[in-house]
Amino acid sequence: MQILKSVPSDNGAAKDLVRISCDTFGIETDFDNLDKAIGLFGTIDSKNSIELVCVIDVDVVRCVAIQRLTPQDAKLVGFHVGANRQGHGIGRALLSAAIAEATALGITQQNLDTWSHMEAAAHL
Repeated sequence: MQILKSVPSDNGAAKDLVRISCDTFGIETDFDNLDKAIGLFGTIDSKNSIELVCVIDVDVVRCVAIQRLTPQDAKLVGFHVGANRQGHGIGRALLSAAIAEATALGITQQNLDTWSHMEAAAHL
């Protein structure tokens, strides 16, 4: 398992992860509007301050994006994992790496909006 900063070639895999993740909750993705942070993941047009992927073998199996709101505050705008990779500590490792990156940038508070039925996200 490797945790890496995103590159443009990660965009398609990140969008696929988000689509599959959202589909399990009956949520339709909209990469042009609501899910734009992931729609631009890894690209030069991205407004995300931090974008990381977790790679196992050659597959992107998890992604996270963080947008800075103020100099000290940020929001986790994308945190998704493939269903077949849940429960193996990958999410916790990726979240820890994202928090370390945010701390290095001077971000002291991060927020995550989620729904109560998204138990894995709420648990982290």
